Amino acid sequence: MARNYSALGTDTGATATGTGEPTGGSSRRKRLLIAAAAFVVIVVVIVAIAASCGGSDSTSTSNSASGSAPVLRGAHGPTELVNGVPRGYTHDKTGAATAAVNFIQAVSQSDQGRITGDILRKQAVAPSATPALLAVVGDSADRDTSDGVFNTMPVVTTVRSYDPAKAVISVWALGASQSKVNAAGKVSLQTLWSTTTVTVAWNGQDWQAADWQFAAGPEPSSTTFPADNSPLAQRGLGGFYTVYVD
Repeated sequence: MARNYSALGTDTGATATGTGEPTGGSSRRKRLLIAAAAFVVIVVVIVAIAASCGGSDSTSTSNSASGSAPVLRGAHGPTELVNGVPRGYTHDKTGAATAAVNFIQAVSQSDQGRITGDILRKQAVAPSATPALLAVVGDSADRDTSDGVFNTMPVVTTVRSYDPAKAVISVWALGASQSKVNAAGKVSLQTLWSTTTVTVAWNGQDWQAADWQFAAGPEPSSTTFPADNSPLAQRGLGGFYTVYVD
């Protein structure tokens, strides 16, 4: 007689041998249902805890200063962008260097009229700022918005000195400008190598710029063996992140 497979995998509610004991399939299904219910409860609890913790952290970060400032995620800062000016750096050597690099870039943006000198001074300049730094910020104030582009890219950043209250940072950088030269849209490109030394001071919550020294060059062709007194003779930081804000 051929075997009948039609009942395989189907729970009929019958007992195993007519003794009144439940079949193995029914018992296993009950255990699976209990385990599944317990798993769902655990997942719900975990999700609730994560949502609670995440919501608290997000609120405190986004409302840290201005309430509506875009929140950033730099390794050493900045943590937010307020009126086009980055701020919020870690209180350490790398945070100070990052603040100095971003301040140099912010001055370039102010020169192009993308942010105002008044905003830059209010948010990123220390109360103890020197006349040299104040002159740089003042010269970039009230500029008309430029049709061209000037970007400053740090190439080698060195920490000349550091303590928890003050740090001196030198940045050898490449500046690149792009501008239209005629109505037909012909574009001109120029590059400039420069070394800017920025002193930043810790105000209790953040690094702010306190002094500024600028020098053109050196050109790459003359930097193979830098002089002992050159910032390029010191060990530079090993990496950096650049954020475009448009």
